[in-house]
Amino acid sequence: MAMDDGQWGSRALEPLVLVDERGERTGVATRAACHSGEGLRHRAFSVYLFDDDDRLLVHRRHDSKPLWPGFWSNSCCSHPLDGEGLDEAARRRVVEELGARVDVRPIHLYEYRAEYLDVGVEHEVVTVFVGRIDPTELDPAPEEVS
Repeated sequence: MAMDDGQWGSRALEPLVLVDERGERTGVATRAACHSGEGLRHRAFSVYLFDDDDRLLVHRRHDSKPLWPGFWSNSCCSHPLDGEGLDEAARRRVVEELGARVDVRPIHLYEYRAEYLDVGVEHEVVTVFVGRIDPTELDPAPEEVS
């Protein structure tokens, strides 16, 4: 699988946290390196946001995303940068992707690995967060959400 730095644009060199099977830090690698070849196990998070009627907010990934473009996904997902806490990273990305400030709390941890065609791979230890959102506060970033 060939994932070149250009497919990640300005985020190719972001320092992601490499982890062991328990989610303990083992080092750092770029976003592009983590998603290339066989994939490097790294830390990630997945956010599930619910409104007051317990409806789950999902979004469609932008068509420019290198992995799973146009696919329906959770409310928000990404990676903490090196030196950034998971809670802090989850809140940051909800603002960047959805334009809303939310409180989130972790509820689960799991590992998965998935290949996307011949483009790249995810190999992540994922912390799942949940939170509440007022849908009227949403202002999705057009480069993130279709």
